[in-house]
Amino acid sequence: MKKILYLSLIAIFSIFLFSCQSDNEFISDLPTTVTPTEVPIYQEEDLIEDYESLTSTITFTNTLISSDSISLTVTSNSVTITEPGEYLLTGLSTDAQIIIDADDTDLVVLIFDNLNLTSQNGPVISVTNADKVIINLKEGTTNQLSDSSTSSIDHKAVIYSKDDLTINGSGSLTLLANYKNGIQVNDDLIILNSSITITSSNHSIKANNSLSMTNAILTLTSGNDGIHVENEDDLTLGSITIESGTFTIDAQSDAISASLDLTILDGTFNMTSGSTSSDSGKGLKAVHNIIISDGEFTIVSIDDSIHSNSGILINGGEFQLSSNDDAIHSDDELVINDGIIYINKCFEGLESYVMTINGGY
Repeated sequence: MKKILYLSLIAIFSIFLFSCQSDNEFISDLPTTVTPTEVPIYQEEDLIEDYESLTSTITFTNTLISSDSISLTVTSNSVTITEPGEYLLTGLSTDAQIIIDADDTDLVVLIFDNLNLTSQNGPVISVTNADKVIINLKEGTTNQLSDSSTSSIDHKAVIYSKDDLTINGSGSLTLLANYKNGIQVNDDLIILNSSITITSSNHSIKANNSLSMTNAILTLTSGNDGIHVENEDDLTLGSITIESGTFTIDAQSDAISASLDLTILDGTFNMTSGSTSSDSGKGLKAVHNIIISDGEFTIVSIDDSIHSNSGILINGGEFQLSSNDDAIHSDDELVINDGIIYINKCFEGLESYVMTINGGY
């Protein structure tokens, strides 16, 4: 019979934890609640999903790329966009690339309209320069991008951007990342109101500075992390903020990993993380704080189901946790104000230097 450990029982054993604390004064780094700065703030252009005027329509076939604009640079298997504007992309090709090389102040919008492209050598979408690129998944459309498992270019991802990238729109997008990552962004990545399925040999989604998501539907199958946000050069960057959405993640390493804060306001999460050969197989992981306001979480993990190198604050939510290590682990401080937590399997249920349980079940 499966053993279920309830939070109300764990609270009994927390007395032992407090008795083992050292006399050193502990200074909390956790906020008492979610502040407005932790809620995603989007720019006006991020929220636009319907475009009435187009700069150009670009149509792909296996033998030709055609466009009604003379400002584009078109070859047999690539198109380069150098001007700001709204570009509708449609068609199918087994060997094609889209390159954005605009000015630092330019906003480029790519509207996917039943687009199906494969690149045989490099990323399908490559943003080398722009202020921001928006990929709009046109309502009612199905889109797919994929790369080759072999490439003479050590490219980063199927969609690679050196600058800010926003993905919005109610259409669907499938990425087959046979070479490395599905999406990689060197700056900030935003996903709004979009349904994205990614199968990747490495990370499904990787960003350097930040990732913000609202009403995202993600289905990720990853050879490494499902979602990985990390800035190795600036330790003040690397946060993930999730306002809402549905997330189904099967990752060989961590399901969701942030090098700074991980903030979850709401959402439904079904995640499996880790393998016998992975260095880390955590469900939710952050180097700094993890803050959870609400949501439904089902996590099966080889390593800790929820892990922070700093603090964890849980203000609500329902959790089903199964771990080969700790269900919830915080190096510094764990505060549980509310929530329903079922620990179905673990080595240690709750582990923290300082633990406070004010409510929950």
